[in-house]
Amino acid sequence: MDINLLPDFQKKELETEYLQKRIFLIFVFATFSLVIFVFIMFGLRHYVSERVIDFAGVVLSRNDDLEKASVQETKKIIANVNQDLTKIVSVQSQTVFTASFLEKIASLTSANIYFTNISLEKNFRKIEQRTQFFADVDLKGIAKTREDLYEFRKILSQEISFENAYFAPFSWIDPVDAEFSLSLIFIP
Repeated sequence: MDINLLPDFQKKELETEYLQKRIFLIFVFATFSLVIFVFIMFGLRHYVSERVIDFAGVVLSRNDDLEKASVQETKKIIANVNQDLTKIVSVQSQTVFTASFLEKIASLTSANIYFTNISLEKNFRKIEQRTQFFADVDLKGIAKTREDLYEFRKILSQEISFENAYFAPFSWIDPVDAEFSLSLIFIP
């Protein structure tokens, strides 16, 4: 126990001064803590906002990459579909072309002429600013008689769908079971 020989009013002043110093220290400590707390909060806010901005950038870049990949994939699919459509149209036009030739030649051929080989090659040519499609045709076959082959040649020469009908010279040698080779141009 301390013995204090000061008068009472000085004791009270000392206690008041001691209490003021303690209050002042508590105030300074609280203010300092508040300032540190504010700095920590601003630092955390800045850190979190930077992380959010970085994360948003990463998400947007990945989204752009995914969109680009999706666009590229869609372009590849479209290119493949276009190629398939081109092939389908080509096959369809070739089929229609071949079918129309076979119908035409069958309607002109007598029962005494048989084909052993038919070769069709589709081509085109420009005539007065338009494209004309035609087919180079090579036919090989057998005619029962030379007269049947001659009649077939006359029919082909009168038909406007066939041009430049050329029978190989050996086609006219045999009078019976004459093998022939015929080259012509078919215009549908």
